[in-house]
Amino acid sequence: MANFTINLVKLGNPSLDEPKITDRLKEVFNAVITKGKVTAYQQTDVVWLQDCPASVADDQLLVYILKSRIDSLVSGYFKYNGPLDAGFTAWNNSVTSSEVFAASCTGNGPGVANMIFHESMHNKGHWTNAQLHPDGGLAADTVSDQTALTQKNIDRMARVLAARHSQWTGGCAYMNDPLRGASNEFFQNRPDGQAVADAGAAVRGGSFLPGPRGVA
Repeated sequence: MANFTINLVKLGNPSLDEPKITDRLKEVFNAVITKGKVTAYQQTDVVWLQDCPASVADDQLLVYILKSRIDSLVSGYFKYNGPLDAGFTAWNNSVTSSEVFAASCTGNGPGVANMIFHESMHNKGHWTNAQLHPDGGLAADTVSDQTALTQKNIDRMARVLAARHSQWTGGCAYMNDPLRGASNEFFQNRPDGQAVADAGAAVRGGSFLPGPRGVA
């Protein structure tokens, strides 16, 4: 039986307590596997990467950890110009991608891990904020280092843990692309330009609009 793998790409030198993040992620994801009776996996592996992988298996997770919201990569790639909180996830017909901003999390250990789990729920389930946040716990709108994993979180994540979504591995190339800000619109959180979100996006804080693209 395989292990469930979470790939973490640390970019922009965020201050992180990697052992505590690893321990918390294993705790919550192993709880999903065991208490949620996920038969596809035995336990959880957390892999820290200093560079973007060429590819990851589409049942795995790839999460970018950045120092702050001004470093956001996913929002630029998916052409989203709305507000950002402590994390961001977006998807289209081809790829899904999640990122977490360490400076917006409570502490640099369990708080970051809890936010990674939250964004992983968006990633795996393709749930918008309106669809996920009412569940509370680690699915809630606000997540801190003290937020507990609830049985409702476990049951919901267990249903989609083995879902297959191709993960966007182009974060490093995008970060180093000198043309990535060459847009006529200006993204409110960065000095370089970003195009506005396409029609059909599920915008943070708003209602879901039918279409091929989603953000949460």
